[in-house]
Amino acid sequence: MLALFAKLLWRQALQSQPWSQLLFWGGLGGSLGALAALVLLGHDGKMLGYGLMLLGVSLPQWWLTLKR
Repeated sequence: MLALFAKLLWRQALQSQPWSQLLFWGGLGGSLGALAALVLLGHDGKMLGYGLMLLGVSLPQWWLTLKR
């Protein structure tokens, strides 16, 4: 959903970025954030874990908008 909203809100900045790239980096970042939460916290379901997952999804999207 973040890729969809990013494409809608920042059309000019993300016009050259294909959907597949946004989805791949967002998915990879979210997976790494969830994995980091499991390693650091020991189990899933804590708010800090969800925060790490949110950062993992949003930081690559932000980086792709700057990269253009």
